Amino acid sequence: MLRPSLRAAATLSLLFVAGHAYTIDEDCGNDRDLVRTAADHAFALAANAVTELRKTPINPDIDHVVEQLFGYTAAQRPWGPRIEQKLGNLAPISTLDGSVDGATDVRIFCTTKRIEKRKDGRYYNKNTESVYQEDEISNRFAHCLELTPPTAAITFNPEGQASEIQICPWFMTQVRGFKFRDLTELRAGSLTLGALAKISLPVISSMAYTPIDMFQVFDKVILHELTHTTQAGDPKPAEDMQPNPYGWKNCKEWARKFVESKGDFDRPPDFKDPQNNSDSIALLCSAIELIGLGVRVNDDGSLNPPQSRKRDVVMYPVSWVA
Repeated sequence: MLRPSLRAAATLSLLFVAGHAYTIDEDCGNDRDLVRTAADHAFALAANAVTELRKTPINPDIDHVVEQLFGYTAAQRPWGPRIEQKLGNLAPISTLDGSVDGATDVRIFCTTKRIEKRKDGRYYNKNTESVYQEDEISNRFAHCLELTPPTAAITFNPEGQASEIQICPWFMTQVRGFKFRDLTELRAGSLTLGALAKISLPVISSMAYTPIDMFQVFDKVILHELTHTTQAGDPKPAEDMQPNPYGWKNCKEWARKFVESKGDFDRPPDFKDPQNNSDSIALLCSAIELIGLGVRVNDDGSLNPPQSRKRDVVMYPVSWVA
């Protein structure tokens, strides 16, 4: 039986004209199944969020999270339902294309083997002969090429070609052993939140992130990158709003600043609107699914799991261990 979020993804896909697909490049090798699981769930998170945000009335707990991350309730957003538009645009490409060379809109890579620097000093995709912009390689892509953190993944949108989601090799290595994915990991007695964060993702845990940042972190990273792709545009993709675009705490700060600016109604409609920040969108999608599963998402990013029905088992709020 499909989980609620997966049923939502299937239902939402029927609302769109058939599109292409997404592809996991052969360079992912033995990690292909891991990447597919995370990607499929990322699309399901997006579809489920669209369904919930379009409900009338909206779940009040979900609406509260919308206000926390975007400054306004769903109905009060100054520039309308931009989140739903971006996420809804992903539905047509939510099917995995199993072929390596088939038509695709997004290709996910796990290594940087396709990229080479040539005598002219520029970096090329050996498979497509496309050229990467120098600022992309020297700035956004540098950590992927050097196999060092903290960049987890990045997205390129070559003109006229499939968008490329690059999972940085260091991050790929770390998420193979990261298990904080389901509600059983929220039990206070398991001590997995702080322990796994420190053991499996030490760089991320050192950034003072919160429990919701770490929950299903690989799935959220892929969803974050999907909102950067050309396909998510409405008319343009989401961005990483500088400075400090990542994490629950920073996203809440963007929301606060947006409210203080009173929506900047005299400026372009995407100016400082957190609906254009990829991490804000991904965090909202994760929170919506958790709320649907009975988890309370607190204002500080901590999570209250649903009460267990078993005798002598007590569930407590999870606290972040920095």
